[in-house]
Amino acid sequence: MAVTGDGTQEHPYEVHSYDELKSTISGIQQYAYIDLVNDIDCNDYGESFEWSTVSVSGSTRRFFLDLKNHTIKNMKLASGSSMFATGRDSGNSLIKNGKILNLFITNGSKGFCVHATDTGRITGLTLDNVSMSVNLSGAIDFGTAISCEIKNSAIYVEGDNFTCGSNTPCLFFSYDDGYYRQSIENSDFMFDIENSKTNVFCGDQFGAKHIKNCRFRGKCNFSDSESTNKCMMFNGRACMEDCVIDLRSTNIRLEHYGYSTGTVANKDILPVSAFESSNIIQVDSDEIINGADLRSAGFNVVNVVA
Repeated sequence: MAVTGDGTQEHPYEVHSYDELKSTISGIQQYAYIDLVNDIDCNDYGESFEWSTVSVSGSTRRFFLDLKNHTIKNMKLASGSSMFATGRDSGNSLIKNGKILNLFITNGSKGFCVHATDTGRITGLTLDNVSMSVNLSGAIDFGTAISCEIKNSAIYVEGDNFTCGSNTPCLFFSYDDGYYRQSIENSDFMFDIENSKTNVFCGDQFGAKHIKNCRFRGKCNFSDSESTNKCMMFNGRACMEDCVIDLRSTNIRLEHYGYSTGTVANKDILPVSAFESSNIIQVDSDEIINGADLRSAGFNVVNVVA
């Protein structure tokens, strides 16, 4: 099949395969709208296939990819590659309305998304209404494994004994130079993480980070070899607002230098004395799961079983 359309919002490019997606995005001169018209299963390319970076170069080039309720799945990132790379710009690139499943970030790759020319700074990519499942193992050759803004999405992350590169590594939110803003809103996270050697959110003390109306479930344990920064959130300018945390963990600290308001966490994570500048309210997991009493007290909570 051939790519159709002219890349405008009225007539987006229609792509069918990994090859078409990569060539279309790589050829963008300013910006382009792209629709995925069928699923992409990377297993169809053979056992030796590895996903190499799909990118735009230059700070003003960007793409708007509508998955159209389709799925991209079974990606293993090639060493030194990211799944996507974007130009950094006030108008971010966008992926929306579909699924990205079974993404294996390993083998010295750079993670889900990095800036095309400067891997030490914020990316220009937003996920909106996307379900994504990620498998992490070993060392990630970048400061952040999943570095993008996230809205209205469901994210599952599993992994064991993984770490990220320099610049106070973290699972989400890249290193920043102080004037870019990032946010995660209205999203659902499920973790199955063991022996993490990296923070979960906000791996620096520059730029404002905002995590709002999200819930976090599952398990998140840090490596015993890590003596510092076993944190859910680490950033002097980060805020977690109206979130629900129901995590199993033996050694996680919810905050270090961060700030929270209207956030509820299960009280068996760690005692209150482990918090720094936090106003996180700790309650029993059963109270979180039910939610009625918390709502009556003014908390904006959701049912964490659903």
